[in-house]
Amino acid sequence: MKTFLICMIVVLMGNIPGCQSSRVSATKPVSQQSPSSLGQIEKTGLPATDAENSCRVEAVVESIQPINEHRFMVGLFILKSTRVKGSGHLIEPAQRVIASPRFITNASGTMDTSSAVNTSFRKLRTIPTGTTIRGMLSIDHRGSWQLLSIDEQ
Repeated sequence: MKTFLICMIVVLMGNIPGCQSSRVSATKPVSQQSPSSLGQIEKTGLPATDAENSCRVEAVVESIQPINEHRFMVGLFILKSTRVKGSGHLIEPAQRVIASPRFITNASGTMDTSSAVNTSFRKLRTIPTGTTIRGMLSIDHRGSWQLLSIDEQ
């Protein structure tokens, strides 16, 4: 009976909305992640679910792992997390995640080089590890972490 109760508590705890940061992408090295989830370039405009699945974070850049000319992954150690628009906390301080920037594209489907968001992502690729950044972090339906924006330093 005790075992059953413990199992039920564990199952119920997993269904509570809020911090669900133990994602596969946070624990797998970049080399083991699927290429389709590595830094995809998205269409202009953010889906409505981003407001529900995003948070403002302050984090230390632990690693930057290039994938190709534009795509890269960034390892982050979360220092602070603040919910956005009533959403639950996606991530808590002292957690580590691997995220990819969500680049904005122009009408032709290529990276919009005039976008301030994309400019900040390109700068992020070259900053030294140990640098503290602030920005928006989101998690998509596949459980992959994405940077939506980075505040200017």
